[in-house]
Amino acid sequence: MEFEWDEDKNNKNIQKHHLSFEDVIPAFFDDHAVYYEDTRFAYYEQRMILIGATPEGLVYVAYAELEDDIIRLISARAAGENDIRRYRRGY
Repeated sequence: MEFEWDEDKNNKNIQKHHLSFEDVIPAFFDDHAVYYEDTRFAYYEQRMILIGATPEGLVYVAYAELEDDIIRLISARAAGENDIRRYRRGY
């Protein structure tokens, strides 16, 4: 699995959420991570949400799966209360 992102978007994410895309990669290897489709808007691609653990804590990550097993990170933030409850429920 490979990860990619727009560096400008990463810098904005760091400023807004104090979290770099590189820091959330371990969440994709969390055996207890929760994945679901982001259906809030009509995106031009399928977007997914991941809630998973990193060494810094639980994170909420929006991403898209591209061809050839590439994950494009879109945004990331610390998990909120609802995210934490969903993670603990496992779905």
